[in-house]
Amino acid sequence: MSIDELINLGVARELIVMIISALPIFELRGAIPVAINVFHFSWYYALFLAIIGNMLPIPFILLFLDVFVKVLRKIKWTSGLVDWVFNSTWRKVGMIQRYKHIGLAIFVGIPLPFTGACTQVPLQQLSWEFPSSVLSSRYSLVSLLRESLSPPFH
Repeated sequence: MSIDELINLGVARELIVMIISALPIFELRGAIPVAINVFHFSWYYALFLAIIGNMLPIPFILLFLDVFVKVLRKIKWTSGLVDWVFNSTWRKVGMIQRYKHIGLAIFVGIPLPFTGACTQVPLQQLSWEFPSSVLSSRYSLVSLLRESLSPPFH
């Protein structure tokens, strides 16, 4: 579904920006250019909406990750994908557990898809309790710089 189709359905422009920023591949680096270049929002309003949208799925991921993974592991064609994601994540756990917030900020500072909130949450959940995970370094200076300096999708 395109942005124009969402607008024609009556979806608010702000909500579109928040939805884009909640998607694991795009996150802020996809939402901010859309907000500024397509909707002509100011950069600070675009950043505000993108951060809020990116944070919205985090509590749900924290609360329902275990249930979601159990369901996906029962489906034949998704069990391999789940195993790959968790094996990939486990390889990063050592740095995160050793350096905690600093290690997490370094990991999140890598401007690649799947190094943002959706990957950060399972990493944190492996070593920290729920409140600490929600109030983590997700929006550290490194995270914001990464998102603002990453090349936008045009």
